[in-house]
Amino acid sequence: MNDEPFSLYMQAGTKKYSASFTIEGKRIRRSLGVEDKDIARRKANAIYNEMTYRNKIGINIESKIVNQLLPLFFNDVPYTRHNSHVWTRYVPEFFGKLHVDQITSKTLSDYEKWRNSYWITGPGKNIKSIEIKYKTGTRLRRVSDVFRKEPSVGSRNIDRKQISKFFTWLIKNGYILKRPEYHSKLDGICSRPDFNEYEIREISEYIQTKIDTSENKKSAFKWKAYHAFHLFMCSTGCRPTEVGNIKWSDIRGYKIDSNSNDCRKISIFVHGKSKQRVLIPSSDIIIALNKSKEVFEEAYGREPTRNDYLLITIHGKKRTTFFFEEFNEITNDLNIKYDNVGNKRTSYSYRHTAITRALRAGIPIHIVAKNMGTSVQMIQKVYDHSVSEDYRDILQSV
Repeated sequence: MNDEPFSLYMQAGTKKYSASFTIEGKRIRRSLGVEDKDIARRKANAIYNEMTYRNKIGINIESKIVNQLLPLFFNDVPYTRHNSHVWTRYVPEFFGKLHVDQITSKTLSDYEKWRNSYWITGPGKNIKSIEIKYKTGTRLRRVSDVFRKEPSVGSRNIDRKQISKFFTWLIKNGYILKRPEYHSKLDGICSRPDFNEYEIREISEYIQTKIDTSENKKSAFKWKAYHAFHLFMCSTGCRPTEVGNIKWSDIRGYKIDSNSNDCRKISIFVHGKSKQRVLIPSSDIIIALNKSKEVFEEAYGREPTRNDYLLITIHGKKRTTFFFEEFNEITNDLNIKYDNVGNKRTSYSYRHTAITRALRAGIPIHIVAKNMGTSVQMIQKVYDHSVSEDYRDILQSV
């Protein structure tokens, strides 16, 4: 007679044990993954005790696989187009058939090894193109050779943050008791690709050409709005998401109804990433704000008021996306999508350009850090190496 609260069995075609038990009328089955019966018995006992405890404190005891729960997760935590690759490709392919309460630290380590080789020797090695979804529809993008490499530290951090959100949701909804931890931290420099001065001029000239050759008002407005965004980003170094929150009332020292503003009096109240700061822009800010005012007047037919947002759409609405399609078109057409060591540029590259410019101008690093809303340590880690060429004469004089 079996006094144990579970039964051990082997499924047809396998020599590894599984366990079966019942808790309050719910039949639970678990694969134990071992051939030794004594080890299987200990594992089954541990699982049974955990399930009993979970049931006692009101935690879900019906194990679900990842792909069953992802739609529910997306209802609570929608993903954006810019992290969709994690949720539409990597997570479903690797974790999809796994039970959420069986994901361990080892599983996460195995995932990162799989992810690192995905486009080189893994499942993506034979993929020639991928679908990118935009508001206007779906487009195919060719997977170039530049893409076939291990993900950067930044990309791996994005993966970890996204997957961490899923574990937080699983705990909140009673599917797991605690999150598995990564065995190691991500080390190394997370490169921040900027633009050089020649590329900034190229972008300005490209935008002006697009404005001059636009076939309709909508197209012309789109590129005028991007021009204002381009100038503002270069002169402030704001994060794209921070710019989206800025109202004209946040721009101190700029008189909307005046043609004789002084850049030395202008400061910008920036709020984003749960923090706030006052930012001092470069002297080019006047040009950027004048251009933004022109764009606003074209959309609204009037001057902006203090409560109006700086970034707007052609319909006069607050802009919630930050010119991703235009940025991609520019960098693709000018062949500047990647910097000279293969790092992909994004709209954040404007921020990196502004920080690099400030360092090259000799502004003390602690002042740059405070103005840009980051830390001295972060600048030293990911930006300071980019200006070492400026100190060539000093370094070679030793």
